[in-house]
Amino acid sequence: MFKVNTQNLTAERGNAPKEMRGLGVESLRNLQTVLTTQQLIDTDHVNIEYWPDTVVEQSIEPSQKFGDEVSELDLDNKTILVSLSVLDKTAEELEEDRKASIPSVITKHQAMVALRKAGKKQQIRDFLKADGNEDANDAFDYKTHFNRGSEFISALAPALGMTDLDVDNLFLAASLID
Repeated sequence: MFKVNTQNLTAERGNAPKEMRGLGVESLRNLQTVLTTQQLIDTDHVNIEYWPDTVVEQSIEPSQKFGDEVSELDLDNKTILVSLSVLDKTAEELEEDRKASIPSVITKHQAMVALRKAGKKQQIRDFLKADGNEDANDAFDYKTHFNRGSEFISALAPALGMTDLDVDNLFLAASLID
């Protein structure tokens, strides 16, 4: 509900005064015609009407965010259209969104398919064989899941020439595999 001054066309969010609560929208709209001018002056309701608000449905792009509330008087329908301003996200916010979309865990099946599609599966096997680290070999062969933040992934990625972004993209691609 908005309190609207119909003389200067200003509006502010707020409830109707206590004595007017419970009245329907039409009753509130017709209040000025029911009361005499003197009564309006005495009760401090000159040029004041209470209009309902209508929330405007909005959609935004992933690179945008909602900002402050914006209200617009719809004089024809005696309502207040309420929407939110739309802002572009900062580079930091976009990076946070990207990081939030990266799964923290993928299954062995997802990892193997994604690695094969990226041309890295055999490269990993060759590296692990040459390295001779039995624990790393066992981890690769027998793990059922791979954690993005694990020491295994952190140590393996640079050895294969993969950046953090490459690993993120691999995990993201893997998460889409059923």
